[in-house]
Amino acid sequence: MTYKAQQYGCIVIKVDAHYTSQRCPQCGTIDKRARNHQHHEYHCQQCDCRTNDDRVAAMNLAELGRRYLAGDKEPSFDSKKQKKTKRSGMA
Repeated sequence: MTYKAQQYGCIVIKVDAHYTSQRCPQCGTIDKRARNHQHHEYHCQQCDCRTNDDRVAAMNLAELGRRYLAGDKEPSFDSKKQKKTKRSGMA
């Protein structure tokens, strides 16, 4: 993929793929139960977002790429960090 990207003047960014298919691209909730492998569907119980499970992963990978370009040199989705953020946001 890298050589193809170079042919078109693009760059390839390596990001941590953990939780990309479990994270809601709308509200950020990480829940592995939201993904239905059999029906290729993702359904977030928190905000009711519904879409194809592969699309969710692609949207989240794009988000990690945006974070990288914005200056975060090691962008990732950390489920422990997410839970702490949610708790502190509720207080």
